Amino acid sequence: IEIKDFVILNLSCTVGHDTIIKDYCSFMPTVNISGEVVINEAVYVGTGAKIINLLEIGENTVVGAGAVVYKNLPANCTAVGIPAKPIKFHE
Repeated sequence: IEIKDFVILNLSCTVGHDTIIKDYCSFMPTVNISGEVVINEAVYVGTGAKIINLLEIGENTVVGAGAVVYKNLPANCTAVGIPAKPIKFHE
């Protein structure tokens, strides 16, 4: 596990093996990140979200509360739902 600078891992978050979390990321309570995930810079993950293994989350992306991510997410988007899908893109 590699966790870079200025990362917030809130109460009861779990991070799986070989995961990389880059700078300025925030994880709200009870987020579950499976193994071999890459979380790029400035990602926000809402309460109770799940990120399945072998994925990459693009920089400046928001994952909504309770979302289940099982496919890579692009940069600069907001993704919600089960399964998580981008609903908005931003700069």
